[in-house]
Amino acid sequence: MRKELAEVKLPEKFTLLEAMMWNPSGYCVGSAITLADLFVYALLNWLGMGVLDGVPPSVVLDFPKLKNLVEMLNADPRIASWNKAKNPKLPWF
Repeated sequence: MRKELAEVKLPEKFTLLEAMMWNPSGYCVGSAITLADLFVYALLNWLGMGVLDGVPPSVVLDFPKLKNLVEMLNADPRIASWNKAKNPKLPWF
């Protein structure tokens, strides 16, 4: 089931998500961080850190818009400070 999740299900969903991310700012909506960005960021970090056995980080890294969103949020000083204090595993790539 994890193999199907990593190779079929998540790529399908991430393809749909990237198609909805038409905003040139790189954020999910608008030109600044929103709750949508934070939600997607948390999900992508969880998956990218290898929490689920059999689901490799490449499942996130293979999607340039999603990878870019993670990079942008990692670079935000508020998020970087939170990550440093709360989860030293972040950023994971």
